[in-house]
Amino acid sequence: MSDLMAGRPLLMVALTGALAIIFAGMAFRADTKREGIGLALIVGGAVGNIIDRLRQGAVTDFLDVYWRDWHWPTFNGADIAISLGALLVLTAMLRPSRSKELSFDRT
Repeated sequence: MSDLMAGRPLLMVALTGALAIIFAGMAFRADTKREGIGLALIVGGAVGNIIDRLRQGAVTDFLDVYWRDWHWPTFNGADIAISLGALLVLTAMLRPSRSKELSFDRT
């Protein structure tokens, strides 16, 4: 996707902004706290990347992790927020909420 959007930071800002607005709306209507926090982290990471694109024309990745001969792709703080948020949303989807369990009628 980065090659497709290369040299078009405003298009990427518009697309990311639209998705951030959608996810923000979903966060306010989240069924669980975990889902709401996850969506908020995704929105925060997206906004961080938007700020980078508006100020610099691109997102700056600066965290470079090595362990022995292994190298993880370079990333930034916004990437961490988006990844953690996605993980929280995924776990919220896979694990039923407590309120839904309690409202189950066993008659």
